[in-house]
Amino acid sequence: QMNDTLATLQQRGDIFTRNMLNSKLKVAQMQMALKEADALIVANREKTKKKAIGLLNLHVLTPNDAYQRADGLNPTKLADINQKKLVANLEARLNKALIRRAEVVN
Repeated sequence: QMNDTLATLQQRGDIFTRNMLNSKLKVAQMQMALKEADALIVANREKTKKKAIGLLNLHVLTPNDAYQRADGLNPTKLADINQKKLVANLEARLNKALIRRAEVVN
């Protein structure tokens, strides 16, 4: 009876080991398929990104993409305008402060 119990347990152990090995194989196959799918997705995204950038820069007037955006705005010019506004604002505040100081002194 002891041998029958051991034989039954041995068979069950063999079945579980076989199932575990089959599961590991399936996991490895799925991971490989996932890596291949990820590689295809990355390649497709890069291709789509290049096409989108090409379409956005289709009607740009300047030959250099770096100096003008696709919607026609020039970031350098916008930065200069904002800097001039800031300088004008600070100059106005300085003039007001100097006028107040002159009034206090007199």
